[in-house]
Amino acid sequence: MKPIELLSRMFSVRINAVTQAERKIAQNAAPAYMYLFAWQTPILDLRPRAFHCSKIPFMFYNSDVSVFATGGGAEPRALAAKVSDAWINFARKGNPNHRGLPRCPKYDAAGPVMIFDRTSEVKNDPDRELRRAVMEAIS
Repeated sequence: MKPIELLSRMFSVRINAVTQAERKIAQNAAPAYMYLFAWQTPILDLRPRAFHCSKIPFMFYNSDVSVFATGGGAEPRALAAKVSDAWINFARKGNPNHRGLPRCPKYDAAGPVMIFDRTSEVKNDPDRELRRAVMEAIS
């Protein structure tokens, strides 16, 4: 793994997000949903990878406005539709699911996470090992 890839992975660890979701489900109240934005921009020869805040141009159909970050075109536009509709549905209904995505269950002990990428899918606890390694390194 290249140093930039290692650094990118370290800064994308979702330790706090997972902790917050676990606390939310412990309340046994409104459901929590988790996502991971994994799409890598083609700009700068893929070097930026999926970085913190890289999802922002994909919210509310803004991928064409942010071609400096997305590279523009059909692929980011299609992903922006999926991300945007999920955010809009979550704001309206408290549930991000819509016809353009695989069904994302509410967060539970299995750790289901919607992964937004070229092919979006749900995986259970996709970065468990990375979180454990980072926690070991910082403790």
